[in-house]
Amino acid sequence: SREGRVDEALSGTGRHLTATELSVWTALIDTSRILETELERRLLDEDGMSHREYEVLVRIDGAGGRMRMSELARQVEASPALISQTVARLEQREWIAREQAADDRRGVEAVLLLPGRAVLSAASAPHARMVRELLIGHIPNGLL
Repeated sequence: SREGRVDEALSGTGRHLTATELSVWTALIDTSRILETELERRLLDEDGMSHREYEVLVRIDGAGGRMRMSELARQVEASPALISQTVARLEQREWIAREQAADDRRGVEAVLLLPGRAVLSAASAPHARMVRELLIGHIPNGLL
């Protein structure tokens, strides 16, 4: 068993991790991929939005309904250009708007509009059920 030792025959990350650590790491990668793919599919099918669009709405909502574009890009871990494209799609649907920041005329904020709040509200309970089903339901009780 290589449970407690490093496998010198391997070249990748597995060479530096125990079998358990490598198993946890690969399970995390697999689960993350499955979760993202399934959330994307279900949000598109059921709510007509991508997972990134949903996340943008959630982040703005969580910030009190308005957030600087630069902070939004940082939180979503996307380039400013990608966030700008996502926000543009949400603006076309009239779910959010861009406004000049009140405290800094150079800054731009994304603002959640009432139709966007309604769409987010409708999508949030099914999204939470999906997260429980696809992720939280698979975490052993002792870890929560």
